[in-house]
Amino acid sequence: MAAGEEIAAREEMAAGEKEAAGEEIAVREEEAAGEDIAAREEIAAGEETAAREDIAAGEEIAAREEIAAREEAAGKEIAAGEEIAVREEEAAGEETAAREETAAGEDIAAGEDIAAGEEEAAGEEIAVREEEAAGEDIAAGEEIAEREEEAAREDIAAGEEIAVREEEAAGEEIAAGEETAAREEIAAREEIAAGEEEAAREEEAAGEEIAAREEEAAGEEIAVREEEAAGEDIAAGEEEAAREEIAAGEETAAREDIAAGEEIAAREG
Repeated sequence: MAAGEEIAAREEMAAGEKEAAGEEIAVREEEAAGEDIAAREEIAAGEETAAREDIAAGEEIAAREEIAAREEAAGKEIAAGEEIAVREEEAAGEETAAREETAAGEDIAAGEDIAAGEEEAAGEEIAVREEEAAGEDIAAGEEIAEREEEAAREDIAAGEEIAVREEEAAGEEIAAGEETAAREEIAAREEIAAGEEEAAREEEAAGEEIAAREEEAAGEEIAVREEEAAGEDIAAGEEEAAREEIAAGEETAAREDIAAGEEIAAREG
C-alpha cells in the first residue's frame, strides 16, 4: 500500500514538473515569436518609409528637370523667333535697296537717252516712278512686317501648344510613375505579409515539434523513473519477504528444537 502511494506521489510530482516545464517552454516560445514579429514589422516600416522618401525625391527631381527643360525650350524658341525676324528684316532692307538701285539706274539711263527738251517731263516721270516705287516699297515693308508679326504669333502659339503638350505628357508620366510605385509598394506589402504568415506557420510547426519532442522525452523519463521506482519497490518487497521467510524458518527451527529438546527430556525423565 505504501509503495503504491509512493508511486502515485512520484507520478503526480512528475506530471506537475512536466506541466510546469511545458508552460515555461510555451511562454518562452510566445515571447520569442512576439519579438520576431515586432522586429519584422519594424524592418517593414523602415523599408516603407525609405521607399516613400525615394519616390518623393524622384518626383521632386523630375519636376525640377521638367521646369528647367521648359525654360530652356522657351528661351531657344524666343531666340529662334528673334533671329528669324532679324533675318527677314535684313532681307527686306536688302531687297528695298536693290529695287531703289535698279530704279535709279533705270532713271539715269532714261535721263541720258531723253533729249534735253524732254528732260523736264522725264524728270516728272522719274519723280512719279520714284514716288510709286517708294509707295510700293512702303507697302511691301508693311506687308513683310505684318507677315513677320503673324509668323511670330504663330511661333509663339506653337511654342505654347508644345509647352502644354509637354506639360500634359510630363503629368501623365508622373502619374504613371506614381501608380507604378503604388503598385510596387502594395506588392511589397503583400509579399512581406505572406512571408510573415509563412514564418509564423513555420515557427508554430517548429514549436509544436519541439513541444512534442519534449513531451516524448518527458514521458520516457517518467517511464524510466516509474520503472526504477517499481524495481526498487519490488526489490524491497522481495527483501522483506525473504526476511520474513528467514524469520519464519528460524522460528520454526527454534520451535522444532524446543520440541525436540522437550521430547528428549521427557524420554530421559
